[in-house]
Amino acid sequence: MAMNEELEQKLAALALDALDAEERDDVETRLGTDPAAAAEAARLQEAAAWLGSLAAATPATDLRGRVVDAAQTRRPAGAGVDPDPAVHINPVEIFRQGVTASIAEIERLAPADWSAPLLKREWNVQQMVGHLLGAARYLDGALGRDDAISDLPLAGHVEFTQPWIDAQHDRRPAETTLAFTEAFSGLAEHAARLDPEALTAPTQYYGFEVLRATALTAASFELWAHVDDIRRAVGHEPLVLSADELSVMCRLAGGILPFTMGYVGTPHPDRTARLVLTGPGGGTFVVATGTDVPPPGEEDALVVTDALGFCRVAGRHLDVDEIDFEVEGDVVLARDMLASARVLAA
Repeated sequence: MAMNEELEQKLAALALDALDAEERDDVETRLGTDPAAAAEAARLQEAAAWLGSLAAATPATDLRGRVVDAAQTRRPAGAGVDPDPAVHINPVEIFRQGVTASIAEIERLAPADWSAPLLKREWNVQQMVGHLLGAARYLDGALGRDDAISDLPLAGHVEFTQPWIDAQHDRRPAETTLAFTEAFSGLAEHAARLDPEALTAPTQYYGFEVLRATALTAASFELWAHVDDIRRAVGHEPLVLSADELSVMCRLAGGILPFTMGYVGTPHPDRTARLVLTGPGGGTFVVATGTDVPPPGEEDALVVTDALGFCRVAGRHLDVDEIDFEVEGDVVLARDMLASARVLAA
């Protein structure tokens, strides 16, 4: 299909993440049927990321401000010291979508797939499903569906799931599949019955008091990350997340970076970074480890990277060195900040 001027303008706006939801959906539908447009979109997105790096390198121009302003306009800025950002996308629907996709993936596994070793992890596929079953039991309590397990710290997450991991040793894959389907379908149905007051009620989640909606978002992130581990282990294509799903995950991962930096031992006290995530689902996050937040342009580091790449780092699919990111300012702060997001998918 030939590209007209209107389509070219929309592809440029897509690269800057400056389309509204309806326009973005229309353009992405076109990209699925028009290889030339898809190639042009990829080229423009690479160029947009490159311009972002130039903006960082030459703050005297207006490029830096344009990159930041475009991201802020597309998505509200994240409050880096607040682990419970206001929910602007329905976390129940995001969780339901993740559960549906995950059940479909588990159900299509071949018998030989269940013993496949996971990349960058010590488990095979069936053990990972066991880990997720343990995480489902914990989420039951956090959402009020079962007795809450309030004294479990984040560091004890994997240890807590070990009984479910061990239980899969003598199980047939069909039994593990059924257990997974029942556990997560039940959770999705329970979440759908929660009214707004229940969703915004506080709950304990790995040693922290958060909103139930936040706990549900964190569980969606873990489910996506670990089921994608399974996809990669067995050679299946990765799950293509929607812009809304990416936005929810970016808000979670970006919003708690000051905590994760301290948790992994790289706190950088009284420092501030501005993280600009480009592409669908991206946005801007001010990551402050102190009480004072400087005005835009005076942070210790400006970091520009792709939203999906950032989520793949947080999901332990990629190391920091395996994604493209540009930094103006303190490179050590930037690298430590990005690497600390990996605690979200223990």
